[in-house]
Order: sequence, then C-alpha cells, then structure tokens
Amino acid sequence: MKQKQITSQTTAILYQEPTADEMRPSRKQMIWANLKEFTVFIIAPTAIALPFFTWLLSK
Repeated sequence: MKQKQITSQTTAILYQEPTADEMRPSRKQMIWANLKEFTVFIIAPTAIALPFFTWLLSK
C-alpha cells in the first residue's frame, strides 16, 4: 500500500522579518515598564532610606 506524499508546510512567510509596527511595544507595555522602573528606582530606595533617616534624627 502506497502512502500519500505529504507536502512541506514550511513556507517563506516563516522566515520574514517582523515589521517595524510589530516590533514596537504597545503603549500599555511602555507605561507598565515605566511604572515598574519608577517603583524600583524612586519609591523603593525612599522606603529604605526614610526609616534610616528618621532613626538618625530621633537620636
């Protein structure tokens, strides 16, 4: 019994580079990333330093 030949499903579209619009992050992703960075670099150090300075000033 012969089996049916399967044609390759690999096409040229699999190898296309993404367009500039596809590579650009969405506005929601940009806002979320900025909020996370703000939290890490502004709020977290303040939360660590504030108790230390209040402790220094209370002595």
